[in-house]
Amino acid sequence: MGLITFSSSVVNSVTPTTDLNAALSNASLIKFPIANNQAGTDLHAAAAAATAMIAQRKLVNRVPATYVIVWLTDGIEDTKMYLPPRTAVRDMTIPITSPSIQPEPMTYLMTFSTDLCNGMKAQGAYVMVLNTAYVTQGWSLAAAGVSQLPSVVLSVMPDRLKQCASQPEYVESANDPASILDAVKTLTRLAISKNCVLRIEQGCVVPPRVVNGQKQAGRSLCN
Repeated sequence: MGLITFSSSVVNSVTPTTDLNAALSNASLIKFPIANNQAGTDLHAAAAAATAMIAQRKLVNRVPATYVIVWLTDGIEDTKMYLPPRTAVRDMTIPITSPSIQPEPMTYLMTFSTDLCNGMKAQGAYVMVLNTAYVTQGWSLAAAGVSQLPSVVLSVMPDRLKQCASQPEYVESANDPASILDAVKTLTRLAISKNCVLRIEQGCVVPPRVVNGQKQAGRSLCN
């Protein structure tokens, strides 16, 4: 199991391992960055990091293995980022994909691009998505264009998430803690059904494992 967290860039990357205790220990040590220096969401950077992680793991682990990547995300890619001490700029490394809205000069809001998950699938990974709602509270009145988000971007998101996932049933949506936990359990069962030995997630970790040939459900680190 490996772990990647991301915001304007990849924040944490935990090296994959089949040692569950080591994975849980590594995940518990993750320190999230100072909020003032983060803002946007670079889905492309996260996808590239996950693809590279599996490729590197294959070089180390020559034993045939099943790889499952689980996105935990609100599904919105955001080009706004902050430079210290707190200067808002546009992240020019993030491609502008369609559809998109621009509620303020440095901000383009998009969802999963049509080719976002191709690299992971090319590595032979099963791709799953746990989608939570995008929170618009906190947008200033000057960014009134964010009101276009539901009709322009959110309307296509379900199809884009299914396009990313290896199969349509590999997409779960949840918002409250109980529903998120249920969705995690559902995806965990699906992952276990693939005899996976590695999972990569953003946000929280729910690794399955196989002990003495018996499939066991994983533990959640989400609070």
